[in-house]
Amino acid sequence: MLARSVVTCIGENKQEHCGYCNHRDPSSASYSFGIWSYVLDVEHYNDLLDRGMRRSGKYLYKPIIAKTCCPQYTIRLNVAKFHISKPQRKVLRQMNGFLIKDKKPTLIVEDMVQKADNQKDGKNSSGTLINRNLRNVDDETAVTSNVVLREEGAEIPGSDVTGNKKLPVKKKSSNKEEMEGKVDSKNSLQRQSKKKEIRKQKALEKMRSKGIDIEEAFRLRAEKEARREKTLDTYINEYYNQKETALHKLEVELVLVKSSKFVETEHEAFNLFYKYQTTVHLETSCTKEGFDNFLCNSPLQSALCGNSVSRLIIIKRKPFGSYHMQYRLDGKLIAVGVIDILPRCVSSKYFFYDPDYKFLSMGTYSALREIYLTKTLSRKNPGLDYYYMGYYIESCPKMRYKSHFHPSDLLCDTSFTWVPFDECKKQLTKSDRVIAFAKNVPSASKVSYGSMLCMYNRKLGRYCQLPREPEVVEMKYQVKEYANIVGPVGQEMVLFLK
Repeated sequence: MLARSVVTCIGENKQEHCGYCNHRDPSSASYSFGIWSYVLDVEHYNDLLDRGMRRSGKYLYKPIIAKTCCPQYTIRLNVAKFHISKPQRKVLRQMNGFLIKDKKPTLIVEDMVQKADNQKDGKNSSGTLINRNLRNVDDETAVTSNVVLREEGAEIPGSDVTGNKKLPVKKKSSNKEEMEGKVDSKNSLQRQSKKKEIRKQKALEKMRSKGIDIEEAFRLRAEKEARREKTLDTYINEYYNQKETALHKLEVELVLVKSSKFVETEHEAFNLFYKYQTTVHLETSCTKEGFDNFLCNSPLQSALCGNSVSRLIIIKRKPFGSYHMQYRLDGKLIAVGVIDILPRCVSSKYFFYDPDYKFLSMGTYSALREIYLTKTLSRKNPGLDYYYMGYYIESCPKMRYKSHFHPSDLLCDTSFTWVPFDECKKQLTKSDRVIAFAKNVPSASKVSYGSMLCMYNRKLGRYCQLPREPEVVEMKYQVKEYANIVGPVGQEMVLFLK
């Protein structure tokens, strides 16, 4: 029997250091359940994603939501229903403007979106929580407290470094003045609304006098506006339609991990990764070995998927598996998206870019390109409909961008069903730790640990069929935990018992 997947159980893992929160609470820690994969079938990995797991190299893990300091929820997007937002359109327009006309953006869209998110959450520009009750304390406390209401790097009027001076107090208007202002504003809005309604009624009367079917006219107008609205495909192809005369050349290529092209460009990719990690994430130790283990080593077994051709990327019998999606600007490697192409989804693993090109909002742009890739693949591969964006963490501001790709879903950790993000967000505003998003859906049925396919002393069989040797009996609880985590797919993967 040729095993499609062979794994071994690592078990629960506790990490004192968390890269998301840096342990604001000293008593907390990051908890996950780990599995080491020797080889992994793409179908099996897709099933594991739908159980809340992810991979880091050959290591598979699932956050233990009930215990971990930063609860992480798998987030995905149905690309057929994707609705491009206004900021995302702006990112595409800016990129096209730069490529075609060498027009450099004056504003970085990603920074604007991040700032807006922070304001919604009651945070300042650095992402620090703002004390909502600060206005209720006296001026002396406001100046000497650790929470400062200001833009990062800005001076505080009326205070010195030690905070001995008081902030200037703005004179409050009287209740009478406030009421008069509100009344004037309300009257102005009412007048504008009335004028608008009069114009609307006159237009309708004119249409009736001409014998025009009003409902039909509105329907045709809505259809015309919908046709006029640019799609993701339109924006991306706008550059390729003018590529010959464009001032910059952008090439995007899928490079299969461990292929000859991958080996040729691996050193170049690592240099870019090193620059990104040390500049953006301020890492002090960034090694080639760590790069290989994290982003180059993959357990996925390639399998052929269908043909698909586009002006973006030519895909001819490309296999399912792990890829580096390379972005080259005028021949220079400026970004790499690490992705897995699976039977039912494209899974985004990591993205790194040259910080010199931050002005192009590369993070958002690359996500849009990966969504476009997923749509392209889905045309020839029925069922490949989803774009997985990794984990969403409510308490981590840097993760908020994922919720801007509509309409996305989060995975319920008990029923393993998908719930619309907007419904989940209502629950997350009350608590960032939600065990079950689908309250009315029963928990998923547990799979018998005895049915897990295992190998022990070169003998392959169900756990319940293995010899009752002391070592096998001792592994019962580990196998039971493994079965609860991976679910039904554990009946097909080979669990190597040590």
